[in-house]
Amino acid sequence: MASTGLWWAKMQKRVHVCPLCRGERLRRSERKGILESTVFRLVGLSPYRCSVCDNRFMDRINGSPKRSV
Repeated sequence: MASTGLWWAKMQKRVHVCPLCRGERLRRSERKGILESTVFRLVGLSPYRCSVCDNRFMDRINGSPKRSV
């Protein structure tokens, strides 16, 4: 049963991915304006910036489930 717990822990691992270049080298971006600082926070979105292509986008705060490629 110990292996089942390990499998579940791996499935719960979350990662943010750039929607433009699919890169995983991201950093949190500063919230800009009233919409990002209040409304997006309430619905669980946070701004991120890709270090590869400099794309700025919104994603869930806890990320998306990591997919095997």
